[in-house]
This record gives sequence, C-alpha cells and structure tokens, in this order.
Amino acid sequence: MKRKWVFSLACTVGLVALCAVIALGMWRSGDSVARAVSKYVGCFGISILFVVVLAVRGRIPGRAAVRVRSIEGSSITVVPGSGSYFWLFQGFWGCLAILGIGAAVEIGVGSWRTHYPLALILGGMGVAAASVPALALAGRLRPGSLRLGPDEIVHRGFSSRTRLAWADVVRVSTSYDQVPVIEIAGPHAASWTFDFTIPKIGIGGKSVRIWSLDRDPYPGRMRLECPRFDTDPITLYRYLAYYTANPSARRELGSNASIERWHAVCSEVGYSVEDRVFAPIESD
Repeated sequence: MKRKWVFSLACTVGLVALCAVIALGMWRSGDSVARAVSKYVGCFGISILFVVVLAVRGRIPGRAAVRVRSIEGSSITVVPGSGSYFWLFQGFWGCLAILGIGAAVEIGVGSWRTHYPLALILGGMGVAAASVPALALAGRLRPGSLRLGPDEIVHRGFSSRTRLAWADVVRVSTSYDQVPVIEIAGPHAASWTFDFTIPKIGIGGKSVRIWSLDRDPYPGRMRLECPRFDTDPITLYRYLAYYTANPSARRELGSNASIERWHAVCSEVGYSVEDRVFAPIESD
C-alpha cells in the first residue's frame, strides 16, 4: 500500500513538473496564442499541486486536542476539523474556477462568433467549480467537526450532518479507503439521521443538492475520514473505542474530564506496526 501511494504521488509530482515545463516553454516561445494558453497550463499544474499537498497533508497526523464548547446551551466535547486540509481543498477548486472562467472570457472576447460553444462549456465548468469556495466563504461549507455529548454523537462533514445516539453504537472500527477511515456503527434501525447542510436547487419540481463533498454513509453508521480532523487518527480511534466500551464514562463528555481522558489516551505508548489500527498505511 505504501509503495503504491509513493508511486502515485511521484507520478502526480511528475505531472506538475511537466505542466510547469510546458507552460514555461509556451511563454518563452513568443507566440501570442501559445502565451495565452501557457497561463492555463500553469493554472492546471497548480491545481494538481494542490492535490499533491492534500495527499501529503492527509498523511501527517494532527496534534490538536479535543475541546469543550457550549453548543445550543449544552456543553459538548468537540473533536476539531482540520482547517488546513479544508482550505487546501478549496484551493484546488479555486484553481479550476480560474482556469474555466478565465479561458471562457478570453475565448469569448477574442473569437466569440466561432468558438462560443467552447466558451460556454468552459464558463459553465468554471462557475460550477467556483461555487465550492464560494459556499465555503459564505459559511455553508465548513471544515467539519465531531461533537460528542453524553447521549449522542454528531458528525459535521464538509457538506452534511450525521447524528447517532450513543445507546445505539455497537462498535467502532477502522479501514483504509484511499484515506484512513473510522466507522462508528449502530444497528440498521438506530436513532440515526443524515442530512445535507448545503443549499439545493429546484429542477423539474424536485430539490437537487448542488454539491455532495461527503460520501453518503450506510444507514446507522458514521464515516469519519481521518485527514479531515486536526487530530491523530490512532488517538481518535482509541478515544471513541473507550467510550463505546464504557457507557458509564460517557457522562464525562462535555466536561474537562473528557479532555483529561484525551490526554491520557495520547500518553499511551508502545505502538508497534502490528498494533496500529491503520495497518494498511504502514504496510508495504
């Protein structure tokens, strides 16, 4: 798994370098058309660079601790989302927006009569890409968080919210699906709700969500992508596993005792490769 990841990363870095070489060569050519195109080749390369940085950032464990916050009049223990990961994600979409809208404007100004279909397609793609960072700036997309109360868990993703009652949690497990994942599972008929926090548009009398930046979980489950949290994934897993196995301890959630519990889990030592819960990350 590790070799596959390194190979994929090397290929992506090679693509970024190729875009840089092509853009530089086109700019230095002196041809006006080549110079115009070079800007967008460079912009595409920068968007791929964001993908590279996201991949590397996703493998660097966060070091933030849980926090206690007052939300809707109740004290809740909050596992913070990763702001850096979230805004790197927005940077990728921002580059695609600049590429699409910029190319559409330049084509439209220079040769609208003959190339208007291409200008419209690129403009539409650019506007669609721009809607992601626009929603983020408007506060409709957020870095997300995991909120732990004595009675329920609330996971706020980039564009969705999932609720699950602690009483229905039967297990916490781990897997690797492109990124490390923690899954909190309850029975199929659990006290579970899932809804989207992004705006919808009406098409043919039906409401259609603009974007879905989170995967739909299976009913009764929560799917936590670890790079989206500003915490160490192993610590987060063991923290959640503790409260799953010790129902009586859940009453401390929302108090300073839950922060002390987090630091106690962090202080655990002796993680060997075989003991790690995300073994696919460590294997070759």
